[in-house]
Amino acid sequence: VAVSAAVGSWVPPLDESREAALAGRQFERVVAVLEREHVSGVTPGEVLRRGLEASLGALDPYTEFEEESAAQELATLYEGRYGGTGMVVGRRGSETVVVEAFEGYAYEEGVRASDRVVAVGGVETADSSLDTVRDLLRGEPGTTTTATVRHVWDEEAREVSLRRFDVREPDLQLATTVDGVGYARLSLFSRHTGESLRAALAALGPTEGLVLDLRSNPGGLFDAAIEVASIFAEPGERIASARAPRLGAAADYVADGPRAYGGRPPRPPRCCTLGPSR
Repeated sequence: VAVSAAVGSWVPPLDESREAALAGRQFERVVAVLEREHVSGVTPGEVLRRGLEASLGALDPYTEFEEESAAQELATLYEGRYGGTGMVVGRRGSETVVVEAFEGYAYEEGVRASDRVVAVGGVETADSSLDTVRDLLRGEPGTTTTATVRHVWDEEAREVSLRRFDVREPDLQLATTVDGVGYARLSLFSRHTGESLRAALAALGPTEGLVLDLRSNPGGLFDAAIEVASIFAEPGERIASARAPRLGAAADYVADGPRAYGGRPPRPPRCCTLGPSR
């Protein structure tokens, strides 16, 4: 199917709103032709999805189009809290397995990492997508569901009752290591990471140094990363700059004090960052 748009010898420049409206109308006409005449019987939704993926992928390696379910999952992840049982699940071959069971939640009911999840709420996981299993585990705090799980060392599965809580995923682990050197592991940059790290460092007290472990950290919210960096920077110190050609000047992101760790010579504590590791 050949799809074309007539173009004259000269087109006056358009403002952004008119340009967007024109592009939208052109796209609608293209989709209508494809839906009516293409041999494969494409749907408007499929054309839109593939078009968005291709056009956004051509911009840079970081801009992506996410389906609604994936976008909701990312929003939940970066918010750092959700209504659920406190159990992270994944796929291992055809089986649904527990990746992590948070203490204070599913862990207290005997669920452990690497357990096989056979069913949730009576629904067999072998016949369900991973998104469906996650949806079955999540829900309003205070409600309950059941899960049939099998430990790797057991042959028989057992059913456990799981209560749903307002779960806050731990994105920070902190411990004191030998010789007075602190250790902080950030598993994600969520909405609460900076606040949690500031509070943890205050509770830890003076140290000779700090190991900031970012191994296997997939990233997260840009504002959260700026907030974490501010902990180790002087107030007003520039941390990052973003340039948008259409906006002209660069946007600078500076440390918003007070500084919570380190200081001026003669002897500022040392900070060592580890990462990434997959």
